[in-house]
Amino acid sequence: MKVRDFFVHLVEKLSDPLRSMGLDRREASLFLSTYAEAVTSGNVLLPFPASASSAGDGASAEAVRRTLARFMDTLTACVLAVY
Repeated sequence: MKVRDFFVHLVEKLSDPLRSMGLDRREASLFLSTYAEAVTSGNVLLPFPASASSAGDGASAEAVRRTLARFMDTLTACVLAVY
């Protein structure tokens, strides 16, 4: 994927739909942060491969949640930069 493609997808798949919903920048930020919190809070069952779910201590699930939280922080910043 080229950098240009990243920006095209960012605008077409995230920024434009949020705009079409009538959200201003603050509301878009709130939507994205709420989504990230919901997914990383542990209240949503994330699908894991059998090797991850057999860890028993939940360490793998927590690592995935931390990674997802960092990803959402970065993605939110990118979306808001083009908003």
